[in-house]
Amino acid sequence: MAAKFIQAELALKEAKLGNPSWLITRVLAGDRLIDGEILFIRDALLATAGKRYKKNRRAGKQWAIAEQVWALTDGGTKQEAAISAAMRQHGVKRRTVFAALRFCKNDRFI
Repeated sequence: MAAKFIQAELALKEAKLGNPSWLITRVLAGDRLIDGEILFIRDALLATAGKRYKKNRRAGKQWAIAEQVWALTDGGTKQEAAISAAMRQHGVKRRTVFAALRFCKNDRFI
C-alpha cells in the first residue's frame, strides 16, 4: 500500500514539473488515484477548456436553477419563496434566477 502511495506522489510531482507520462500511465492502468492527482487532472482540463465548455457549464447551472424553481412551484410553493430558496441554495442573486427562468422558459417540458 505504501509503495502505491509513493508512486502516486512521484507521479503527481512529475506531472507538476511538466512530465505527465507517469500520471497518464497510472490512469490508463486503472490505478486508484490520490486526491492531488485528481485535482491536478481537473485543473489541467479546466485550463484547456474553451468557450464551448464555459457556455455549456453556464447553461447547466441555469437549468439546475430553473428546475429547482419549477419543482418548488409545482409542489405548491409560492414563486417568490421558490426563487428565494434557489438563491440560497445556488448562492446567486435574484437577477440570475430570473435570467435562468427566461433562458429555460421555452424548453420546459412539464
